[in-house]
Amino acid sequence: MKNHKPYITTYVHSAESIDIAINAGADHLIIDHPLLSVRSWIPVISELQTIKMCIKTIQQTSPHILISVNVDLIVHQEDMRLCEEVATLLSDEKIHSIRIQDVGLIPFFSKRCPHIKLTYVQEIGNANSLSIQTFTKSVFAQQLSLDLTYKDVLSIQEKVAGNYEWLVQGPILIQHSKRRFMAGLDESSSQSDRS
Repeated sequence: MKNHKPYITTYVHSAESIDIAINAGADHLIIDHPLLSVRSWIPVISELQTIKMCIKTIQQTSPHILISVNVDLIVHQEDMRLCEEVATLLSDEKIHSIRIQDVGLIPFFSKRCPHIKLTYVQEIGNANSLSIQTFTKSVFAQQLSLDLTYKDVLSIQEKVAGNYEWLVQGPILIQHSKRRFMAGLDESSSQSDRS
């Protein structure tokens, strides 16, 4: 969102992860569920009701925090029943947004959950102002592609008014670190990382 301070955003999936995130100063929590997420690292939970539990926990403990639900799977026909379940589950919830990556879910959730904003999360692609302008008509915000340069972002902002997000995430930070996960493979560069 324009001229807004950066949100400290993280993914949560349980009361414990919510508590950790809030204590670390997060002000935007994205509820993640392995059935609805492309890259969820949490163990498979078959019960979608954990989403409602997370929403309730956040609203009761920290009502000022933005709540989003991550539905960034690329949907196939067999996933439509699951999407219907999610829409029913969220139909009476007061949350900030549903975060989607599959453009087919824009009209789907717009129709079923019209009170909830949609954020289009562009992992890759959608890297020109014309496509971005098209999506400003149907979603509240867009998380721009991670492959855009700073110059590209400035150009987009000048040409298309909208609510934009840029995610500073692990892979970007790893490039500037000693690559903790490779500690021990290169003694000269990872030794200091162990302390």
